[in-house]
Amino acid sequence: MKKIAKIAVDVKHPRVKGEYSYIIPEELIEKIRIGSRVLVPFNNKKTRGFVVDFEEEELIDEKLRNKLKSIIEVEEVAIPEALIDLAKSLSEYYGAYLIDFLKLMCPVKSGLKKTVIYKINRQFTDSLNSDIQKKIYLFLLNRERASIEEISRATGIEKEKVRNGLNALYKKNAVFKEYDAANRAKMKYSLGNDNDYNCNSHEINLSVEQKDAIKTILKNFDEQKKPVLLFGVTGSGKTEVYIRVIEEVISRGKGAIFLVPEISLTPQVVDIFQRRFPGKIAILHSALTDGERFDEWVRIIRGEVNIVIGARSAIFAPVKNLGIIVLDEEHETSYKQSEYPFYDARIVARLRAKKEDVLLIFGSATPSLESIYEVQRGNFLLIKMRKRINNRPLPAFEIIDMREELKKGNKSIFSRRLIEELENTIARKEQAILFLNRRGYSTFVLCRDCGYVAKCPHCDISLVYHLEDKSLKCHYCDFKVKALETCPKCKGNKIGYYGTGTEKIEEEIKRFIPEIKTVRIDADVVSKKGMMLREKLLEFKTGRANVLIGTQTIAKGLDFPKVSLIGIVLADITLNIPDFRSGERTFQLITQVAGRAGRGLTGGKVLIQTYYPESYVIRAAVNYDLNNFFKQELKNRKEFNYPPFCHLLNITLSGKDKEYVEDLSWKICEVLKRCIEEDVEILGPIPALRFKIKDNFRYNILMKSKKYTPLIQAQKQLKEISAKEEKVKFSWDLDPYELL
Repeated sequence: MKKIAKIAVDVKHPRVKGEYSYIIPEELIEKIRIGSRVLVPFNNKKTRGFVVDFEEEELIDEKLRNKLKSIIEVEEVAIPEALIDLAKSLSEYYGAYLIDFLKLMCPVKSGLKKTVIYKINRQFTDSLNSDIQKKIYLFLLNRERASIEEISRATGIEKEKVRNGLNALYKKNAVFKEYDAANRAKMKYSLGNDNDYNCNSHEINLSVEQKDAIKTILKNFDEQKKPVLLFGVTGSGKTEVYIRVIEEVISRGKGAIFLVPEISLTPQVVDIFQRRFPGKIAILHSALTDGERFDEWVRIIRGEVNIVIGARSAIFAPVKNLGIIVLDEEHETSYKQSEYPFYDARIVARLRAKKEDVLLIFGSATPSLESIYEVQRGNFLLIKMRKRINNRPLPAFEIIDMREELKKGNKSIFSRRLIEELENTIARKEQAILFLNRRGYSTFVLCRDCGYVAKCPHCDISLVYHLEDKSLKCHYCDFKVKALETCPKCKGNKIGYYGTGTEKIEEEIKRFIPEIKTVRIDADVVSKKGMMLREKLLEFKTGRANVLIGTQTIAKGLDFPKVSLIGIVLADITLNIPDFRSGERTFQLITQVAGRAGRGLTGGKVLIQTYYPESYVIRAAVNYDLNNFFKQELKNRKEFNYPPFCHLLNITLSGKDKEYVEDLSWKICEVLKRCIEEDVEILGPIPALRFKIKDNFRYNILMKSKKYTPLIQAQKQLKEISAKEEKVKFSWDLDPYELL
């Protein structure tokens, strides 16, 4: 009989984080299982935790056993045992505390919201004098049971009158009351009708490539469940392939998880799934309240839905009898969690698929180098879709050398060719997208008298000017001040605003084309959440705006048939970031943004403005030459020993005392060199590129290893050291996607 439980306790301080033994009281033995969330005493307080194992009473030392405390309460929430096992593996791999992964898998404490349901009493025989009561009673006679809201909506009677009528019927014993769990989550993602997805699957004509892809994937599902890389050009119909495969998997009694890079940026995908799988969808994302998230989680764990759509954290959804996991746009960096606990949803998905014998599909028009490498090693099954639906052509590219524009006296951020094409596009009543991967109006503010540059006092990073509220903002700590009129250093008034962001693009294009109607979507818009973003997307989709201006947020999952022109204002921004992935990201962004054009009956054209037109990255993108691009990138990565040819561990130390942080960084390096195997390369410590953030100075140490086991060993050392260190904050990121 289980008498002692091992519990991962939810405490903050790293010195006491861990798993502890607790006695299971007799009255709770039948309620407790692996994964149960419990309330326990800890350091004279009550806290929550999760049961992660059971222990044999006789194996625990008698003195220790006598000191054990008892579990106070078992909650209704419990994590499935398969996810407990997954959390243990992730905790080991990422060097994180088990409790922190368990918290990702379970909603915060919340209760079910109850709603009153009225049910007809068929034994009632008395007469009814009130017309409203008669109407309600007749409705329930046909419907059997309904809520006040449902009755009001169906009968047209005001809710208050329905409530009064039901109260009267209840007193007469004409109806009964029941209580159901209400679902607080609102799924308002629709961008209007999409005829391709308002019908059943059999009414959609599939292309030959789509049919072949579905057939191959389902055969793989039946035989070996090898991870699939679905490489399909933009507009090739990957979404329909996902849907058909999911339909088949669900018909066999299985569940599905469908991951998208960012839930707020993929309303069309959610809308499509809602219409094709009505009542079967749950959505998990950061915009939900705690109560809404809890309701969705309960629906999932009860098996009321069998498809979960969400961003990276949805990979932890407790789907019953999971059969398939799909990661759309698998190349996106947003699948990587950039704060503690660090994890990559792609790695988690592979691990979960293996543990639960689940089919895994990675889909993209621009697969990550890691996925291509897995194909080459024989670990992934590659399926190609090279043609767009109805054989629509891919957009034609044109490179514009901005150096030549300067020579001809054009100092504008727009080439004359781009302005000409925009005017023609608007005249034809078509739409265009202007892409610049930098938000704000001006990227730095400079005094031309003394050279002063406006920087964040907490981050030592240039402040960005935002025209919308005439402010200078730090994009790292949200510091904000009013725009400068005079220099705070020399008191001069020659303040200049330099650099270009999406706000400036929006203002400048109206100077050239006054009749243009624009809508802007970037991180500033997305951060305002939900409704504003949907309103702007609707404004563009319905034709009230003819030009969409945005950052990388517009490159993901958007489908606008009237878009015939894409203008990439400056392709060099991402290309010149000092990061080994900059070439890959630039190639992906150009290809993905270009893919928004020519999806309807109108053909597409893409103009790329650049000061470096000879770049092999840009050349490969405009020629749709994935093979040579991947070949060159893999060659570069192998030469300099970067992923996928090694594993990385990026260690960051930060603190307010610069000298102390630097000194400790060197000591950590020496400790790691002594305790880790010789074939591990340790670089640093060096000041981080973003050296000062939120008044903390940051130093980086980078470790490279062919195997991940030495890096796991290093994480254990860091975990021990960091638990004892008070003045410096440690973080370590295995398989990082950013080294800045």
